[in-house]
Amino acid sequence: MTIEIPAAEPASVLSEIDKLISTLQNIKTSVSDLKRNHNAVNIDSRKALQSCWDGVDKLTSMLAPPQDVLTLIVGSCLESKALTAAADLGIADALKDSELSIDEIAKLVDADPRKLRQILSLLANRSVFIQNGEKFTNNAISSSLRTDHPKSMRDFVLHWGHDSYRGANRLAEAIRLANASKAPWELEMGKSFYDWIHQPENAALSTRVNGAMSNYSNGLQDGIVEDFDWSILGEKATLVDIGCGVGAVDLALCKRWPNLTFELQDLPSVIDDAKKFWAKEDAELCSRVTFTPHDFFQPQSGRHRHFLIKQCLHNWSDVDCLRILRHIRQAISEDGRFFAAEFVMTATSNRVKHMVDVNMLTLVNSLQRTEEQFKKLFYDAGFRIVDVHENRSAISIVEAIPI
Repeated sequence: MTIEIPAAEPASVLSEIDKLISTLQNIKTSVSDLKRNHNAVNIDSRKALQSCWDGVDKLTSMLAPPQDVLTLIVGSCLESKALTAAADLGIADALKDSELSIDEIAKLVDADPRKLRQILSLLANRSVFIQNGEKFTNNAISSSLRTDHPKSMRDFVLHWGHDSYRGANRLAEAIRLANASKAPWELEMGKSFYDWIHQPENAALSTRVNGAMSNYSNGLQDGIVEDFDWSILGEKATLVDIGCGVGAVDLALCKRWPNLTFELQDLPSVIDDAKKFWAKEDAELCSRVTFTPHDFFQPQSGRHRHFLIKQCLHNWSDVDCLRILRHIRQAISEDGRFFAAEFVMTATSNRVKHMVDVNMLTLVNSLQRTEEQFKKLFYDAGFRIVDVHENRSAISIVEAIPI
């Protein structure tokens, strides 16, 4: 069979095939251990799996006609909205562990069977749900949409599928120089994203956003908790997590590292949610945590030795980040350490990182930064980066000390 290669030289395609084969050989030995247990993924296997994923995408783009590639890219919005609809309707919760016909599912979620079949067939084609004729079941991916899943992604899907789309409608307009200071969301909604979600009438949206951040943190926490040696902070070390959310990652750290105690800082409404979360998840561990309402744009009330910030800096411009970082610098002990868990962009950053980068642009007119951008930002705030620690997750732990 002869395959026409419209978009790339044959030598380039063959080179990519060789790379992909090499990657597949590297991960072959670990597949039997993984068996869909993503907790078993370590740093090396994560890199190999990501290389495989990226390689397949790149090879497909090189082999397919440009029209097909563009159709897949622009049409992915329909896959996203179908996924959002499935989350909205509670399809995964309705299925639970059963195989149900499309009519049975439609009855449970009060949906039209024909329309429901169309979106579920699309999702099954993308390995979300399993389709067997007119019947569907959950798989590992769709089960993550269940509300009772320990690492549920439902709120995250709803946040991106609804909120990010609102802003994305105005991307082209926001990119023009005339609107350089505004996020696409602000052009669409008339207010900044944070002003919008903090309106009393948008309390449900605020809860969804907090849930989305917690969902996503659950998928990243193994790398933060297991792949960094937090014992280096010593016995009875207190880690101040600013902008902590409900503290899901901190709870996992608390369970794994008995040498640590925590001070969790966030806005008052978030701290109220954090108290409820910890009391529900593990009331005994509450003795090792202090809950402090605090706006990180305001000075710290006292001095602390170690600080942590997780996926907050990407929400803010350099000017705003400097305000946050300088307040930390004023409060940190001279022998302290500051950790920032953030995406670090590189020349080979994968598709997910670029999506998250554009999502920051869409919602808050910000970005995911490179290591060099972090170095300058931290230096201007009075810190020196001493290491960037990779782990099994997509984010890195940027470690800095005061100067």
